[in-house]
Amino acid sequence: MAGRDRTRRPAFVAAVVSLVAAFAAVGSTIPLFNIYRAEDGFTNAGISMTVVAYSVATLTTLLVLGRLSNHLGRRPTSIASLVLLLLGCLLLLNVHHIGTLIAGRLLMGLGAGLASSSITSYIVDAAPARPVWLASVASSQTVMLGLAVGATASGAWSSSGPGRASSSSWSSSPSSWRPWCCSSSARRP
Repeated sequence: MAGRDRTRRPAFVAAVVSLVAAFAAVGSTIPLFNIYRAEDGFTNAGISMTVVAYSVATLTTLLVLGRLSNHLGRRPTSIASLVLLLLGCLLLLNVHHIGTLIAGRLLMGLGAGLASSSITSYIVDAAPARPVWLASVASSQTVMLGLAVGATASGAWSSSGPGRASSSSWSSSPSSWRPWCCSSSARRP
């Protein structure tokens, strides 16, 4: 049994890191909504539509594709969820129209729904036998950790980035300032 735990440990760690990163990407866009509103004139209704798009995509994916990893395998569906999240992040790198924001959040909702089912199952399957509580804690708390890390880092980064505070550690060119994946506050050159 000890040999089996040793071989599953890298898969367990990779799954936990993937789930944290996935939800950090999801959470990183939330603090930027006010920036989008101020700089691009997005309305409260438009921002609300992005929240609805994300929520509907996540819930629909959970309801319709929640058991997909049972049929196709944990790894392929986990990778598919990360690809959907990456596509959403790439779309959100340059947001100047509400349609782009809605489409990006829709892709992220699909990816988050798939990640919620497949990667958490992967975590439980790959968790070591001891300690017995590790699988349940890792699968239940990584989503909240990722959301908190993403939102906090993005908010801090966008509030102290170029044009917001003077700091010698930031590049003076907005186009060269890119926080991770989705939290690009670099608006216009």
